[in-house]
Amino acid sequence: MNRHYQARTLTPELMAATHGTLAPWMASLTFGGPDLRTVYLGSLHGTTLPYFRSPVAGLPLSHW
Repeated sequence: MNRHYQARTLTPELMAATHGTLAPWMASLTFGGPDLRTVYLGSLHGTTLPYFRSPVAGLPLSHW
């Protein structure tokens, strides 16, 4: 993929073919839960919402 990027030959089709299975086309992450230590992974092609516990807490959103 880096080779295509550097050669300026990267296409949407090549990008669509390169995705993982946990959070295909990962688009975001956010901290949640009462202690803000649960990390949720958002993806554009996912059918589940993967999450894991973080050793450090995230910050609350500014509009909370």
